[in-house]
Amino acid sequence: MKQYVEEVKKEFVSMCWCFAKVKEGESFDELFDEAERRYYKLLERAMRDYELKHWIKHDLSEGFEHIALKMIVAEALAKELGAKSRSQVLDMLKSRRIEAEHEIETGKRRADLYVG
Repeated sequence: MKQYVEEVKKEFVSMCWCFAKVKEGESFDELFDEAERRYYKLLERAMRDYELKHWIKHDLSEGFEHIALKMIVAEALAKELGAKSRSQVLDMLKSRRIEAEHEIETGKRRADLYVG
């Protein structure tokens, strides 16, 4: 039963931090801190992906987290749509199959990510 409780704690803190996987930590606080660290490392890694970043338009008012998460979601969306390789992910962005900052109604609304 104790092992089950530990796994539930790990899964819960993982969900709190965008499904950042946790491996170590004795207390809930240690697990939570590890998940937070892994979450920000994931965002930093995404922001260093300059090739992907080039194809993701963003609004100047968007913060670091918003842009990084948009990049992560765009890549995941491309894979969900069938991209099997890095070049296929980029091709979906280049061809605007997946588009960032797509205007839905000119000047009224826009989508962070849009599948066309």
